[in-house]
Amino acid sequence: MRHARTLLLALLVTFLWGASFVLTKMALAELGPLTIALYRWLIATLVFAIAFLLQGELPILRQALRQDFFPFAVLGLVGISAFYAFQNAALRFTTAVNVGLLINFCTIFIAVLGVLWLKERLGRLAVLGIALSFAGATLASWPNRAMELERGHLLGDGLTLLAALWAAIYTVYGKRIVARYPPAVVTGLAAGFGTLLLLPWAAWEGLALPRSALVWGALLTLGVGSSALANLWWWRILQRVDAARAGTFLLLIPVVSTLLAVAVLRETMPPAGAAGAALVLLGVYLTQRSAD
Repeated sequence: MRHARTLLLALLVTFLWGASFVLTKMALAELGPLTIALYRWLIATLVFAIAFLLQGELPILRQALRQDFFPFAVLGLVGISAFYAFQNAALRFTTAVNVGLLINFCTIFIAVLGVLWLKERLGRLAVLGIALSFAGATLASWPNRAMELERGHLLGDGLTLLAALWAAIYTVYGKRIVARYPPAVVTGLAAGFGTLLLLPWAAWEGLALPRSALVWGALLTLGVGSSALANLWWWRILQRVDAARAGTFLLLIPVVSTLLAVAVLRETMPPAGAAGAALVLLGVYLTQRSAD
């Protein structure tokens, strides 16, 4: 039953994060990428602020800030502000194809940091599962044209790998914090710090308000679903499983985003997409099975 609940949460998280690419693409028609990031996390922060007020949990927040102000600020910096700044900056210097492929290294970084930082142990079955999932995610992310390995893209490719590293640090560093505080407190405070730290980037880009109800709806879905709920459930997953095993769930995201792009945006399925999806599912299964 415990594994079933964890898997259900993982599927919900990957669906919401996979959908975020489609929703962001819709919002890009009117807003810049950093402005979208700011608004989605501002909405998430407001969601948690209202929830804390209604549930009378402000004393818990004050206590958390007094005791661990710096760790929560670090979470907001690396997992929200730095991640989005580096990922979006990378798109200026390399192709979207390269970014989509290289961001999958987040799972590898999580596995390595989990072993080095959290002293987690990975058996052969888990290593095989991670490798198969990574290969499958690469196939699922691969469109009809190949990754471009050119000197002119090195800066953007490097920024993408750094973005993946920030996301991995967010996960591994946050796993210790969520062992001491409820997931809602961790998510809410990280969202608040992340929003503040995103503000200068978005101001530099040029803040604007959406003009259409469609984009407003996309932002609300991003804020409530892909930011607030998905991150809340992500920390609940990390309370139950090792960071490396949780990281393999992230490789379901390109599968979900590809399927949604086909269904919603009428994009074509890459030839290797089905094979990649199958490999991801097999790899996730093997990785989770290794914990039994």
